[in-house]
Amino acid sequence: MWTLSLLQKTLILTPLCGRAMINIVMTFAQLERETIVERVTDNYYFRANNGYWAGGYAPYGYKIKHIIGSDGKKHSILEIDKGKSKIVKKIYNMYINQKISMRKIAQQLNNENIPTLKNGLWGINAVSAILSRPIYTPATAKIYEYFTNLGSNITNDIEYFDGSMTANLYGNAKKNTKVKALRNYNEMYLSLINCSPIISNEDWFKAQKIKGTTKHLPPRTNTSKISFLCGLVKCGKCCRNLVTQGCKNRYGTQYHYLICTNKRSFGASACNNKMIDVSKLEKLVLSDIKQYFNSDSIINKVNKYIKDNESKDIELLTKKEKLENDIVKLNLQIDKLINSIAESNEFTLKYINKKIEEIEIEKENKLKEISSLNLPNNNNDELLDYIKNINEKLNSNDFNELKILCKALIEKIVVTDKNIDIHYKI
Repeated sequence: MWTLSLLQKTLILTPLCGRAMINIVMTFAQLERETIVERVTDNYYFRANNGYWAGGYAPYGYKIKHIIGSDGKKHSILEIDKGKSKIVKKIYNMYINQKISMRKIAQQLNNENIPTLKNGLWGINAVSAILSRPIYTPATAKIYEYFTNLGSNITNDIEYFDGSMTANLYGNAKKNTKVKALRNYNEMYLSLINCSPIISNEDWFKAQKIKGTTKHLPPRTNTSKISFLCGLVKCGKCCRNLVTQGCKNRYGTQYHYLICTNKRSFGASACNNKMIDVSKLEKLVLSDIKQYFNSDSIINKVNKYIKDNESKDIELLTKKEKLENDIVKLNLQIDKLINSIAESNEFTLKYINKKIEEIEIEKENKLKEISSLNLPNNNNDELLDYIKNINEKLNSNDFNELKILCKALIEKIVVTDKNIDIHYKI
C-alpha cells in the first residue's frame, strides 16, 4: 500500500519510466525501512546502556516511572511495585526454601487467582523467567563474573557493579542448537539499570544453583514410547492434547498417566479433567478396535470409504489446479498493467495503482484457499492392508505396529471424567 502510493507520486513526475522505475522506488522504500529499524535499535541500546528502561512492559514486580534525564529528554525508569514484588519474593521463597517445583508454583499461583503480568495464567516459563532474570538482584561483582563466564557482553565496567543498581539482560537470546536446554549468551548484553533490587544476591544464586541441577540434564528418552496413543488423545473439556506423566506409588512402582496439557502447565484452575491411566486406556481402545472392525462387512466399509475419498481427492486436485491457473492469469494482468505505466497520465495512474491492489488481494485470497485445501495423502492402500490383517496386528504387541495401526484407524480419542469417545476415520 505505501509503496504504491510513493510509486504513483514518482511516476507523475517522470512519466517516461517503466519496470525499472518500480524497482528503484522499491529499493529506496526498503532502504528507508532499514534506516528506521537501525535508528530505533540505536535508541534502544542508548537507553539500556545509560541505566534507563529500554522499553516494553516492566518486569513483573516493577512499574514504569517517567523522568527527565540529564540530556533534557523524557526517559523511563523502573520502580518497585509493592504488591507484585511480594509475589516475586513468594516465588523465590517457595523455590529455594520450600523446595517446590516451578510447575507446582505456577499451579499454586493460579489456584490463588494471582494473575501474571498480562493477566494470564502462570506457567513454567513465567516462573522460570522470574527466577532467572538478574534485574531482581543487586548488580554486584559476583553478578558481573557470573554473566562474563556465560559469555555475555557486559556494557559497564566491573567497578560500577557495586550493588547500588540492578542489571538487565537483553539482546538476541538464541538457543544453543546442540544442547536445547542451554542458551547462547554470546549475542546478549548485560547493562546496569537504575532501579532497586527485590531479591538478595544470596537467594538469587541459590535459585540458579537449583535450576542448574535440572537445566543441564541430558535429554529425556522418547516419551512417545510410553504409549502408542500419544498424539491421538484430546481433552473433552478444553480440547487440548493429553500427554504422558509418570509417578510412583509408595512402594516405588512406576505408573504412567495421561494428563491435559492445560492442567499440567497451569493447574486445575485451567482444566479440572481427571488424569487417566495409560495402560487402562490402551486396553480399552484395543478392545474397542477389535469389536468395531470384527465384522464381515468391514472390508466393504473400507472400500466404500476409499472410493468416497478418491472422489473427494479428484475434486480437490481439480480445484487446486483451477486456482493455480487463476493465479497465473492474475500475474499476467499485473504484468500488463505495469507495462502500461510508461504511457499513462496522472488520471490513469490512479486507476492502475488501484487495479494492481485489487488483483494482489485476489491473488492472496486464492493462495489462502489453496493452503486450506485438505489434499490427499495417498495412504489408502496402507489402510486397506491394515484392516485386512487387523487381528494379527492387534495381537502383535509390537509398539510401532500398534502406533501405526491406531493412527491409521483413529482420528481422535476424546476423554472426559466419565466418557471415552473414540472417533474412527471410517
